[in-house]
Amino acid sequence: MQALKLASSIATPYAVVGLSNSKGKLQIESGAISLNEKALLEILKNLGATGKVDEIVKVPFSKPTTIYFTGLGETAKSYDPEILRRGAGAAARELAGVTSATFALPATNLAQVSAVAEGAALGAYAFNEFRASSKGDFKEPLGQILIAIKSTSDAAVKRALVRAEIIARHTATVRDLINTPPSHLTPDSFCNRMKKIATPLGLKVEILNESALKSQGYGGIIGVGQGSANPPRLLRISYSPKSAKRRYALRLLARSSQSPN
Repeated sequence: MQALKLASSIATPYAVVGLSNSKGKLQIESGAISLNEKALLEILKNLGATGKVDEIVKVPFSKPTTIYFTGLGETAKSYDPEILRRGAGAAARELAGVTSATFALPATNLAQVSAVAEGAALGAYAFNEFRASSKGDFKEPLGQILIAIKSTSDAAVKRALVRAEIIARHTATVRDLINTPPSHLTPDSFCNRMKKIATPLGLKVEILNESALKSQGYGGIIGVGQGSANPPRLLRISYSPKSAKRRYALRLLARSSQSPN
């Protein structure tokens, strides 16, 4: 899991900086960080950079050693959080194999900082469980992510980074489930996997096997399960805080079709 931290300067060999375009004129968007824009703009111009969304331009530099310019589209006084999230994610994917990088993007309010943190953390994902002959060529996703802002002591911003880590961690879990072949993600393995995640969070977990399903009248699940070598399961996760005033139910069936529904 990627570590998210705040920084007031670029202290890593790699940095991510925004790049926008206003009527053909490139604009470097480095947020709270000052850079030698004149020299960098000349390099970017020679490289044919456009600043378009999803564009990544890698520029060898001195300090930091390498800058990844991520396109933000049209120059704006304040960028939409989704643009920043998308730009940070694209850069994080390009930084596979790098231990740590500083993201110096034009994020001044809480929503923008949250977007950068979430985008970077979500972009630093890879699924490597079933690699064999190509495993030696695999690059680990970006490790430590530093978000450069003016004030690193803001409590709300710190909470936003914690939230971004939680979102990225559980999104990665869902991605892992999607990427796992059905032959390896049976109803039983799915339920056990969810139990390992839910139990430490203080959630009540109940797994109904074929005997329990039959005794409790789950005929539909039993009927579907008869067509598979993998017996059906029903996963029930409950969260009942003392202060709760309403009750909600979300049912997720891990059926015997070799993949969860």
